[in-house]
Amino acid sequence: MIKGNFTGAHEVTALCIQCHEKQAKEFMKTPHWKWMGPPLHIGKFQNPANAKKEWGKINMFNSQTSPICGL
Repeated sequence: MIKGNFTGAHEVTALCIQCHEKQAKEFMKTPHWKWMGPPLHIGKFQNPANAKKEWGKINMFNSQTSPICGL
């Protein structure tokens, strides 16, 4: 268990990476980290022509991180 007085998540992450650098590098290759990946059950993106392309934050709208009421 990690103990300490941290002021932000970045400090905790930096501490974890000291022992788990390999896992961090592997995670940074995942669709979760990159916000990109093959289309899975996304309506028109199931088109075979679209299946060869990665989709995600760079070329699609994501309402999870965009507040509907604005900033």
